[in-house]
Amino acid sequence: MNGKHCGSESWQSGQMFIAAAGSYFQSVAAGDYEFMAIALEPTDFDNTVCESINSNPIEIIPQWQTRDPLIGGIAWTLKTELESGGLNGTLYVDALKNALSLHVLHRYSVQKPNLRDFRGGLDSCQLQLVIHYINESINRDLHLSELANLVKITFYHFSRMFKQSTGVTPHHYVTECRIEKAKQLLKKPNLSIKYISQQVGFHDQSHFSKTFCKIVGLTPKKYRDLL
Repeated sequence: MNGKHCGSESWQSGQMFIAAAGSYFQSVAAGDYEFMAIALEPTDFDNTVCESINSNPIEIIPQWQTRDPLIGGIAWTLKTELESGGLNGTLYVDALKNALSLHVLHRYSVQKPNLRDFRGGLDSCQLQLVIHYINESINRDLHLSELANLVKITFYHFSRMFKQSTGVTPHHYVTECRIEKAKQLLKKPNLSIKYISQQVGFHDQSHFSKTFCKIVGLTPKKYRDLL
C-alpha cells in the first residue's frame, strides 16, 4: 500500500483513522483513554483477492474521524481473541482478517476489487483433498492459507466455496471434526480428558470442555459416563 498523511485532531469514542501503510497521525485527548490499532500486511490483501488486483500498489483513501461498525465489530472480536490467548484458533483469526481485508478493499481503496463469482462450491476431488488434510492435521492449529493452497485458490474464494460445499465455514467445520474425533477418543477410558483435548487440537482443556458441551449438549465427562 502507498500513501502518507498526517494530522492532529481531537477524537471521540468510536471514531477511526483509516489510511495506507506509513501514514502518521497524532491524537489529542484529555485524561486517560485507550485506542486500538490494527495493521494489515500487504500479503493479507494479496492472499484475500490477489487475482482481482493488478500490479499497481493498493491505494487507500484516507478516512479521518470516521465510524465503521463492521471494522469496529471485527476489532473488538480480535481484541477478545487476543486476550483469550487465541482460544478459537488460527482459522478463526484468519477468517476475521479475510473479512477485514475485503471490507477495506471494497470501501476504502481507489482500485476496487473485481471478484469473480464462483458457484457450486469445491468439486468432489478438491473437497475430498481438503477434508482428508483436515482429518490428518486435527491435532494442531490450521491456517486458512494451508487449506486454500491445497486447491490453489485465494482465501476469499476458498472460504465461500467451502461453505457452499459443506454448509459451514472452514473454522466451524474443523471445530466439528475436532469434537467428533474427541467423541471417539472418549470411548477409551484409559485416556484422560486433558490428553484428548490436546489430541484434537485444543490447547486449553476448559475451552475444549465448553466447546464440546456447546456442540454435544454434555460435558466430555458426562458424555463418557453415558457410554
